[in-house]
Amino acid sequence: MSLKNNINNNYDSDPTANIDFDAVGGKSEIWKNLEKLGQKHVKHPKPQEEEDMGELDYVTKFNRLNCPIVLDPKTSTFIDIALHAKLRQRLSESTIEKHLRYARFMEKHLMPVNFRNPSYENFIRHMDYREEIEKATPNALKHQWKAMKMFMRAWGFDKRWPQYRVPFCPENVEILLPYPETVNKFFHYEYCSDRYENVLYQYILFTGFMLGMRPPSEICNLKNNDVHIAPNGRGSITITETKKHGRKRTIVPEKFILTSKVHKSLLNYIDHWRPKVENQYSGDTLYLQPNGKPFTVRYLGRKLREHGKKVWEDFHPYTMRHWCATARMIEWNYDIYRVSNWLGHVKIQQTTKYVHIAQDYYEQDQGSWLKRALKSPQITDVRGQHDFNLKINRTPFSALLNKITPVGVHGPGRILTP
Repeated sequence: MSLKNNINNNYDSDPTANIDFDAVGGKSEIWKNLEKLGQKHVKHPKPQEEEDMGELDYVTKFNRLNCPIVLDPKTSTFIDIALHAKLRQRLSESTIEKHLRYARFMEKHLMPVNFRNPSYENFIRHMDYREEIEKATPNALKHQWKAMKMFMRAWGFDKRWPQYRVPFCPENVEILLPYPETVNKFFHYEYCSDRYENVLYQYILFTGFMLGMRPPSEICNLKNNDVHIAPNGRGSITITETKKHGRKRTIVPEKFILTSKVHKSLLNYIDHWRPKVENQYSGDTLYLQPNGKPFTVRYLGRKLREHGKKVWEDFHPYTMRHWCATARMIEWNYDIYRVSNWLGHVKIQQTTKYVHIAQDYYEQDQGSWLKRALKSPQITDVRGQHDFNLKINRTPFSALLNKITPVGVHGPGRILTP
């Protein structure tokens, strides 16, 4: 399986470099393009002719039966590697796309990795330069090593090369969170002049903060059929976890997330906004760009960072997940297992880190974070501007959630243990 290359046989001529991953309509379109390129150039040897079978036509449809077990680095291209990773290594499409971006960076670097004649020494020299001269972070080096391993498995080198040891990376990363009144601003901020596009990001940010899905992949994965709403307004949401190879988890959110008429609920978007841009490219995807196409993971992540920083300068997409975990920890009386199930954590240790964060924030400013994020402040300072630091009367919102306060009157609740 090999694609035609230029006279120098370089990866620079790789056709995937010309695909605009942000412009095409979602993952399915990206992989349709890749598979079309693979089908166009892939060559398959003819079997030996036998008297009773005659000459067979070349196979034109690319599938697992056509995929070689091992590729030749001298002739294979990025498309070959991508299709091998999908069919043989069973990596997710978003993971493959990320690895390809790192590989292109490594190939065009000042100290490049030679993908045509790969060697461990060449790769280590590149990694040493990145670590010592460019001061690359351990996380960046880890992603480059993962990208290289995808290529090595495709070439059959994964058992030959020594293991690269990534520099120590501290697991405890400082988590900064906006206060609930600031989160409320995300739901009403004017992000752009286009009416639909402005409302779209308000709805996406509302969903992100309230549900805590892994951004941006799990948001991109949401379908209309994933939102289940009963006649009484109750319902559930099915979330497809890209991180777990498409595994699904179901959560049962509050009514104000599903069907509220005064908040950025899912039903409001489905009934009143999505039909304005839906077209033949939309499919069943829930959140649509103004052109009616689904988001790609990379594009949505970039737009969320761009718009989020307009409201809060420390924002990044995972801020929504961290905030939701902290808010739910407070709301549910530090029930670690309930929060863990809501977030879809693989290990309970991933959830326990939010306990002390929730306790610290609760000690500073007691009250339900979810309710406070839903209510716009009505108190102004001497200049007539909203004062987000003043305490808000939250009594009118007590009916939105099951509990007025998640903890006892004597302070933070105890950590529940099995």
